[in-house]
Amino acid sequence: MTLIRLVARPMLASTFVYGGINALRNASALAEAAKPVNDEIRGLVGKVAPSVPIPEDDKTLVRINAGVHIAAGLALATG
Repeated sequence: MTLIRLVARPMLASTFVYGGINALRNASALAEAAKPVNDEIRGLVGKVAPSVPIPEDDKTLVRINAGVHIAAGLALATG
């Protein structure tokens, strides 16, 4: 692995981890902003896979998204 890649991967990953932590801390405020997108996702999933349970609470979806950002950022950072 080159030196550039060794440094660049954790730097890029840090934005995802920081964003995920920020979303967990401010889930209530972000839930209001994410409501239109969450409604679209619920409608799309309802058409494509109606048996898949999707949380009705927008705050829960924001927290799930934050967890994915943190996990993916850590995976990117560690290779």
